[in-house]
Amino acid sequence: MAVKENWCCDKCMKEKVRVLQEQLQEALSQVNDLKVKNRELEAKLKMTKAEEKGSIPAENKGSKCLVVGDSLVHNVGLGHEGSVTRE
Repeated sequence: MAVKENWCCDKCMKEKVRVLQEQLQEALSQVNDLKVKNRELEAKLKMTKAEEKGSIPAENKGSKCLVVGDSLVHNVGLGHEGSVTRE
């Protein structure tokens, strides 16, 4: 059960609320940063798993561009060195 605090004045209460709001904003910012890092790590993990399964040919493992899609992307990037297209 929450403990009710006794405030000595409105000024003290407002200051405490301000500090708590700042702490909450900092925590939310940290959560957002961690979400971004998590998405980046998930993308790297998917690429690593795809390489291990052999779904990316060995000659293209060092590629800088991977295009994934249906048959519409079949010829995308043919003229660019280092590009890989997967249907």
